[in-house]
Amino acid sequence: QERTMFGYDDPLYGKDDCLVFGKEFWTETSSYYPIIASNAVIFITLFSLWRLLFGLLIESEALKYANAQLLKQGNKDSLIDNKRKYCESYWKTVTNALLMFYGFYAVLYASPQFWDPSLLFERWPQPMNPTNLNYYRLAIGYHGHRAIYGLFWEKKRVDWIAYVIHHWVTVLLVVFSWSCGVSQHGIIVMSLHDSADVLLSASKTLGYQNRRTALTVVLAVFTVSWIVCRLTLYPLKIIYPILVFKHRYDCHPLYWLFVVLLFILLALHWYWFKHLVMHFHRIVTKPKTNFMHDPRSGSEDDTLSGSDTHAHHD
Repeated sequence: QERTMFGYDDPLYGKDDCLVFGKEFWTETSSYYPIIASNAVIFITLFSLWRLLFGLLIESEALKYANAQLLKQGNKDSLIDNKRKYCESYWKTVTNALLMFYGFYAVLYASPQFWDPSLLFERWPQPMNPTNLNYYRLAIGYHGHRAIYGLFWEKKRVDWIAYVIHHWVTVLLVVFSWSCGVSQHGIIVMSLHDSADVLLSASKTLGYQNRRTALTVVLAVFTVSWIVCRLTLYPLKIIYPILVFKHRYDCHPLYWLFVVLLFILLALHWYWFKHLVMHFHRIVTKPKTNFMHDPRSGSEDDTLSGSDTHAHHD
């Protein structure tokens, strides 16, 4: 059967023959790249401006925290660093929360594919409604901003390499899933990651505010969220269906690239979960262990406490 668009939007795609990775594929998908690039420039800029504006809005609160730490630490060099950390965690908490709620709406109400993963493989390209499109715009703006900021300006901590890999893999998945017509996969992947990001950032903010009871609750919910969303639902809703329905999509020229990138994310989830398990093991076996220690840090000096240094995180 002759395919004028190499199987694009063909209901028989993948049933009888496979596509060749060639100029036809790039010709079809290349039309999306200027659109994606323009959206990336606009929304990365907007998130950068939002970060600056948010820093100004909470400047007095952040300065109050930094001055309190200065009295405890007696190190004037830490004043700017503590102010920056407070603003950064607070900004991530608020921004990730907004993304999380919008992502839940995009998945639970605008994407029936979450409830029935087989729908992800009914057709290619997958339809992208306005809600999905806006979520993608927000995602490429936020993760693009974080990837660039983390690569050039973030302080290099123990998990810095994993952090950079995580954000650039996310950016690649956003770009390729957008341009290659598999946006429904991307919507589910992004929404399953948002809740843990919110809770981790919130735990740091609460630590800086010395609200230990609330911090304990948030850390417990964060751990549950990590296990449920990243270690359970993510492989069940995304990775397992992609492998089970391989016969429908392995003809896609970038199928194996998507699979590799998705498995990299899963490996990073287990890498960071290992730090969580080690941290809880220390708490049980060594009662004097500071539960406020950041479990994703390799140093005992890195804590979630407002009076200590905090570790790198998503």
